[in-house]
Amino acid sequence: MDDKKKLNLGLAMLPIAAMLLLLIIGYGQLNLRIESLLLISAGITAALAYWQGYRWNDIIDAIVAKLSKAMPVIMILIAAFFITSVISVCTNTSWGSAGTVDVALMGVAAGLDVSLAATAGAVVSGAYFGDKISPLSDSTNFAPIVADTDLYSHVQHFMSNIAPQLINIWGKSHKPWNVKNSTPYFIYGNSATKEFTHNIEKLFDCRKPYNHAIP
Repeated sequence: MDDKKKLNLGLAMLPIAAMLLLLIIGYGQLNLRIESLLLISAGITAALAYWQGYRWNDIIDAIVAKLSKAMPVIMILIAAFFITSVISVCTNTSWGSAGTVDVALMGVAAGLDVSLAATAGAVVSGAYFGDKISPLSDSTNFAPIVADTDLYSHVQHFMSNIAPQLINIWGKSHKPWNVKNSTPYFIYGNSATKEFTHNIEKLFDCRKPYNHAIP
């Protein structure tokens, strides 16, 4: 439409500010259901978009355009991980899988303008993951022999080792990473998460404890 207005920074931040206020006051103070609060904030955003000259079809087109750009990136990374995992399981070689499939997947990633570093990481991760759970792998067979256990118990034990590895990666990250259980309460949060929640406590009157609830 020709009557669309250009949003300034203040108007662009208005839906976010409205959502935060609704969540802090409605959910934090009045214990209202979060679903209704999110619907109200969505209504505020829709009213602002309508006032600025945007209609429903414009919003849908924008969502589709953003998803169409993001989905190839997500799919190529997921595909890179699973393809190399399956090949490693079948061929019991991580380096062989990464050295063969990686060439094709990196070409696909370059053609789709996907981050080559992220693609390489997905390929290497899938290759090593598949190799470690493969019953044909020499190291996977040799380790249970030395430990005097059976092969499949050894493979199942790998799953319990994933969480410490993730925690080690998250702990070194400068971005907030946290894990909640079904309650939901924090069961883990890295230092960036604790710093983020500490800053939130300074800006808003949030319910406590936050940092104390993060192990």
